[in-house]
Amino acid sequence: MSDGLIRQAMAYRVKYRMQQADERFIRRIPLTLLGVHKLNRGGVYPQPDTVRNLGIKLLELGFSIGEANHEGVCVQEVPADERGHADLAAVAAPSSQHESYAQFNTRNCVSPILSTCFPPGGDTLFGTLSHSHLLLVLLCFTTGAQWKDMPEKWHRLLNGDGSFNYAAVAASDPELAVLMREGLDMEVLSWKMCVEEPTACSLISQALNTGQQMALKTTELTALAVLTGAVTRELESAVAGAVAFQTVQDKVRAELDHYVDMPEFVDLFEFVVNMGAGKQSFIPMLLDFGSKFVDQKQRQLRLDAFAAANKLPLEVPRCKIAMIMRAYRKPPTRSWCPTPEAAWARMARHAARERKRKGARQRITGSRPL
Repeated sequence: MSDGLIRQAMAYRVKYRMQQADERFIRRIPLTLLGVHKLNRGGVYPQPDTVRNLGIKLLELGFSIGEANHEGVCVQEVPADERGHADLAAVAAPSSQHESYAQFNTRNCVSPILSTCFPPGGDTLFGTLSHSHLLLVLLCFTTGAQWKDMPEKWHRLLNGDGSFNYAAVAASDPELAVLMREGLDMEVLSWKMCVEEPTACSLISQALNTGQQMALKTTELTALAVLTGAVTRELESAVAGAVAFQTVQDKVRAELDHYVDMPEFVDLFEFVVNMGAGKQSFIPMLLDFGSKFVDQKQRQLRLDAFAAANKLPLEVPRCKIAMIMRAYRKPPTRSWCPTPEAAWARMARHAARERKRKGARQRITGSRPL
């Protein structure tokens, strides 16, 4: 990430940070009040297996209070009487109705690995822009999640039903016990930033996660999420539905850095536009699939995978999504999944020609399909 991104992210933080009564900007927040922000990493929710693997790794290495509390940043939940704000609805695209942090996190934690993190009736008042994976690990330990196939050496931390035993987990590491009991130190930013600077949350998240040792680098799913948000906002104001590539490229440059200069970035842009961006359900469905089933440390796709999907006709959007999902499911080589085969495009063209010939025969004979 460029120094420009870091400086811009810090400028947003300075402008919108909330000062405490003791004139400090950092406050310790209980885990039960924290959740992942909707625009963290561009809107890609932490993948359950990644959270589980991080938790096991941290149990092995040990927890550090200093590391856990370094550069923690979160954003206030929007007050109830402000949730109908028009600009706020645009930030929460593709929905015109505000989704609370509690609703967002509950919806994304249906996996058995994360299902206990946000119990019904909880108050999630802050959305994290950093340390989101760590937060979910701590919530799993605290709420008694069931992680199957734990290494045998950690079975001593489990109850008879396989769920985490709070007391046993806390006793295993004194610094972990403090984090579970007291929560995380966070710099709190005002909710108004989401209205006044729609891209600020994603930009701050990218800047913060870049410098953290345990963080994931920006991936193609994050790039897809950020680009989808930008294109959706452009479609809201575009004349005749036209969106200029250069305009969108300039607007996401700070968030996506080197991605925007890749030759294949235009293919990702074309994919987003053709699939209706956030105005249709196709890309949100793909991002939801990625957040639940794609461990981005183990499985990535090159952008030319989206170029392959673009070769299919516009009339088969679900096939395009299925093609990308299938690519993620194939065995990776050094964390890279194979690009969809070129035969997909040939098969699609052949099917399109067959449909046209069949349609022509029906028009000539007056027959109708059974």
